Amino acid sequence: MIPNAVLRELLQKEPFRPIRVELVNHEVIRIPHQNFVSVPPSSTDRYGPFFLIYDEKGNPRHNNPMLVSSIGQDLDESPRKAGRRR
Repeated sequence: MIPNAVLRELLQKEPFRPIRVELVNHEVIRIPHQNFVSVPPSSTDRYGPFFLIYDEKGNPRHNNPMLVSSIGQDLDESPRKAGRRR
């Protein structure tokens, strides 16, 4: 399954659990809440496959699914802990 499809599945799970995305360069990106990611409705649109992850300040980061080595729920965070804001 392609990363965008996996992201869509994980974003729809209830309760939401933070998502961990590991890139081929071993960089790890954590998605703490559904509002921090944007996935296009189709993995092959005219702009090519991509997804956006926003940081805490709202700055977008374009990510190419071809550079994702793994994606899944972040087991280091509980759903309750991840949803809290300070």
